[in-house]
Amino acid sequence: MKRFFATLVSIGIMLSLAGCMIFDVKEEHTETKEQLQEIPKQPTKNTVPQKTEPEETQPQETEPEETEYPVPPELMPLITAAFAEEGDQGDIFFLEDESEYAVRLAFTAEEDVTYQFCQLIWETEAYEISYVFTENTLKAGETFVAQVDFPGDLTTYGINVTDQNGSAQYYAVYISGRDGSLVCQSYEPAPQPQTRYDYNLGSFCYHIPVVELPGVNAQEINELLYETHYQNLKENALDIKEQPFMLGMLYSVGQKGDIVSVMVQESCDSDLTYYSVYNFSASTGEEIEDADVFAAFNLTEKQGRENIKHSLSKYWDERIGNLGAEGLESYKNDTLSNENIALCRPFIDDKGNLRYTVTIYSPAGADSYDWIIDDDGNIWRETCQEHQ
Repeated sequence: MKRFFATLVSIGIMLSLAGCMIFDVKEEHTETKEQLQEIPKQPTKNTVPQKTEPEETQPQETEPEETEYPVPPELMPLITAAFAEEGDQGDIFFLEDESEYAVRLAFTAEEDVTYQFCQLIWETEAYEISYVFTENTLKAGETFVAQVDFPGDLTTYGINVTDQNGSAQYYAVYISGRDGSLVCQSYEPAPQPQTRYDYNLGSFCYHIPVVELPGVNAQEINELLYETHYQNLKENALDIKEQPFMLGMLYSVGQKGDIVSVMVQESCDSDLTYYSVYNFSASTGEEIEDADVFAAFNLTEKQGRENIKHSLSKYWDERIGNLGAEGLESYKNDTLSNENIALCRPFIDDKGNLRYTVTIYSPAGADSYDWIIDDDGNIWRETCQEHQ
């Protein structure tokens, strides 16, 4: 009996302790019923695996076939370059260097072109011509060979070519420092400043000469040209606008190798025309002698003067044949005198031809008149191409 009672008491104590534990938990959780309702329920996790769609198999792309497009005519090279074989002189040969280090460059024309072979220098992110060696023309398929030296890593030559339509291409030619191959690379020339001094008085136009040629040292000569001919223009036209004595001024600029010529024609009242000729070096800018101009055409000065005399004699023979010899022989003799021939000036016209300014004695009007003459005895005066 006692054992049974003790068992009941033990069970009661255990139940009491269990009730205390439940009570303590309820006391720590202090949220009200309303607060519990405000807590959003978390969605149950979906443990079902998502269905994965099979990837679509893309058809394998094939590489498109390459299409060759024709090169536009304006981008086709007018000339190609390569090393020439020793002894090869092509159709036109130019000898610049005879040392043991000289090499020969061959330039073959793809069509009829004119070319200018020169030395290039690198200035302000562009090539500029420092010296013009030679210029000529090539027929399609013909080759120009130049024997030159490359004394330094920066030595660069240039060949500028122009087709029959006037389109020009410019190439820099040098030897690769990497593998010694010849590089012929097209380039755009540095833009040249455009300076013009043009004046108009009614129907009379005046153009003070300015030399603007790539690679030509023309600063000093341009200053001389402006100072001289502006003063002439001012005194003979601008200061007497109501009745100008000078009725026009024009000029031409020509070049052959290192020689640049400027011919200035000042046309005045009473059919008088005055010519001024300036020949100077493209590389130094210094004026040069007439003998150097003749030499550019493989003539001594004596031969050049004889050519002038022959041309003037031919002119007079034709004139006397048309008008009769009476009274004209003395004017012919004065024109052909050594003193007069010595005063004639050679110059290079804008097409690269050798021309002369001459004084021809005349029975009419003034004692003599100045003209331009060529080797065939033709005489003329220039006309303004802008205001014809």
